[in-house]
Amino acid sequence: MEHLKLGLKLFSHQLQQYRDEALNLLKTDKVSYIELYVSPGHLQYLSEWGEFQKAYNLDFTLHAPHSSQDVNLGDKDAIGINKSAYKEVMEYKKELKAKYIVVHAGRAGDIVETVRQLNLINPEDVMIENKPYVSPKKPEIISRGATLEEIQYVLSHFKCKGFCLDVGHAFCTAVSLRVDPWEYLKKFQQLKPSCYHLSDGEFNNPIDIHYHIGYGDYDWNHIFQIISTNKNITIETVKKNSTEPLKNFKNDTELLRKFSNIAIV
Repeated sequence: MEHLKLGLKLFSHQLQQYRDEALNLLKTDKVSYIELYVSPGHLQYLSEWGEFQKAYNLDFTLHAPHSSQDVNLGDKDAIGINKSAYKEVMEYKKELKAKYIVVHAGRAGDIVETVRQLNLINPEDVMIENKPYVSPKKPEIISRGATLEEIQYVLSHFKCKGFCLDVGHAFCTAVSLRVDPWEYLKKFQQLKPSCYHLSDGEFNNPIDIHYHIGYGDYDWNHIFQIISTNKNITIETVKKNSTEPLKNFKNDTELLRKFSNIAIV
């Protein structure tokens, strides 16, 4: 029987905030793993995450920090910050026995610099993620790794473990490039993604919004006809509900199971 392997994304400072709710999701098979975003300067949280992983034998993947925290592989002047941040990420990877690290290629700069720094820093088990062409805060700045060609360049010039396809990011980039979003998604799918990021959004908007599933206008039945359903799928929806922290996230998992017509494990 086929199963849908969904992941809960949390940040490195959030264990105490979401510990009980996350455990409940894992124990009830709503999610299969945690994708942990490792913020720079958060090594003080590593031991508690390590104890959490060992106590419950949990599966982890990681998300490397990116340009929102001044970690930018496309910027040659950021090499010092980048090296320091990735050193911490690799400590988390070792402690949590994380399967892979999702990485953004940066913004501005150029993709050649991104690959140069990846080869210099040489993080293990990288899943390069496609980005929206522009960001909501600085739409004048182009993201690296937004286009199919730049993802192909990274895959060809750095030893990645694979490719993380963010469906919403692909749609946003297609809008910016004025090409058909469905055809662009299919082209990314041809790269045989090893894992996915999912959130809802506005189909004709170049800006990525990360709505909860069902709050946007994405055609999820059509999406699940294109993407693979036997890979890790991390749900990347907006800030969790403050009174019932993961209630909206549970709704996301239930809707994705409905749209995919596949059980969650």
